[in-house]
Amino acid sequence: MKNKNKKKTSMKMGIIVAILLLAVGFAAVSTVLVINGTIKITPDREDFENNVVFTDVSAEKKGGPTTESSIPSASTTEDDKKIIFTTQVMKNIGETSILHYKIKNESQYAAKITGIECSRTTEPNDDHIKIENDNITGTIIKPNQESDSKTVTVTMIKSYVGEEEKQLTFTCSINVDAQE
Repeated sequence: MKNKNKKKTSMKMGIIVAILLLAVGFAAVSTVLVINGTIKITPDREDFENNVVFTDVSAEKKGGPTTESSIPSASTTEDDKKIIFTTQVMKNIGETSILHYKIKNESQYAAKITGIECSRTTEPNDDHIKIENDNITGTIIKPNQESDSKTVTVTMIKSYVGEEEKQLTFTCSINVDAQE
C-alpha cells in the first residue's frame, strides 16, 4: 500500500509540475510589453558649449618692420571661447599677420566644427585686407581630443589712402554642433 501511495503522490507531483511548466511557458511566449509615449535624448548643451575651447593660441607676422608695434598678439577670453587677435601695425602691401590656434573638445560628446568666425572689432571690414581661414568646417573632434593647428591669415592687399599705417583687431569664435 505504501508503494501505491508513493506512486499516486509521485503522479500528482508530476501533474502539478507539468501544469506549472505549461503556465510558465505560456506566460513566456504570450507576454506582450507595450510602451506608449515618446522619449527624446539630447546632449547636455551647456556642458558641451562650455567645453569646446581654443587652445595653443599664438600670432606671428610676415613682412614689415621689426619694431615693438609691429608684433601681432593673440589671446583667448577668460572662458577660452573667443580669441582676440590684433595685427601688427600694417603699413605696406603684402604685410601679413597669422593667428595660430587649436580647438580642444573637453566635453563628453564629439564636436563637429561648423565654422570659425573672425570679425573686426576696431572698425568695419573693408577691401584693404584679405582674411583667409584654414578650412576646418566639417571637422569632427572626438571627446578629450584636440584639433591640429589651424590658422587665420590677415594680409594687407591695398594701402589706406590718407593713413600711413593701420592696426586691426579681430574677435574669432567657434561654431560647433554636438555629435552622437
